[in-house]
Amino acid sequence: MEVSTQIASAPRSGHPKSTLRTISALFLLSLVVRLAVWAPVVHSDTLPLYDETSYLRRALAYERLAKSYLGGGIFWAEPSAADAEQAYFRGVWPPLHPLLIGLVFGVVGRSLALARLVVVLQSAATTCVVFALTSRLATRRAALVAAGIHIVYPSFLAYSHLLWSETTYILACLGGLYLAVRTVEEERAKRQVLFAVLSGACLGLAGLARAAVLPLLEPELVGGVGHGLGVEDAIVADQGAEAVRAALDEVDHEAAEAGSRRHQPLGVYEPVAVQHEVHAQHYVLVAPAAPVP
Repeated sequence: MEVSTQIASAPRSGHPKSTLRTISALFLLSLVVRLAVWAPVVHSDTLPLYDETSYLRRALAYERLAKSYLGGGIFWAEPSAADAEQAYFRGVWPPLHPLLIGLVFGVVGRSLALARLVVVLQSAATTCVVFALTSRLATRRAALVAAGIHIVYPSFLAYSHLLWSETTYILACLGGLYLAVRTVEEERAKRQVLFAVLSGACLGLAGLARAAVLPLLEPELVGGVGHGLGVEDAIVADQGAEAVRAALDEVDHEAAEAGSRRHQPLGVYEPVAVQHEVHAQHYVLVAPAAPVP
């Protein structure tokens, strides 16, 4: 109740046109800084390593699967079993991040630089979400400071060109939090429902990027969104928390049965031949005329 009241009474950002100009400027500034980091990595033809190789292999598999479904029809396509197995990768990691890169490959073409650019654009967009979220909770000046920190913070810069899923996860997760705040502060019922649905969709996408989103659902977000919709806080929070705890217990149980080996980085236990295969696929990416292994 107190959190909802604080959110509803928090200062808001300025005029919509001014806010849009600010967000556009922040995106461009963040993009320029990240491109300055991306360019030397691409110019030096840096190979993907460890977990990056897995994401890249899965992206290539998703690209081939998408082309198979588009070419043969949703219900009549006959995708390669090898591609399906490579995309699934034993269910170790969620599919969203490599799927996005694979779809970009299918539309624009294969390029390692392009794969890294997808992450760069997501990281730059995250700067805008940081500003938007902070502006709902604090002053415009605080939102600008928060966005500025995100632009130059070393860890975010380092991750902005790596083929890891953290950047995709952070963008979807912060988007879900922003929309949850909008749900709580909105007074019109229809818009409350809209923001709640969109918040759930973003958090669902975050879960499809990394399973780390699950603890966020217990119980604050569930209760907060329920309060915004006029549902009794205690009932919604208790039921939501119970469901999330059950899901987390199931995940822990399955992980314990599978053993710790499945959670080790790709480079730790995969045979050397797989590493060579990934490197060969890297050269296919930069020289598309060569046959796909």
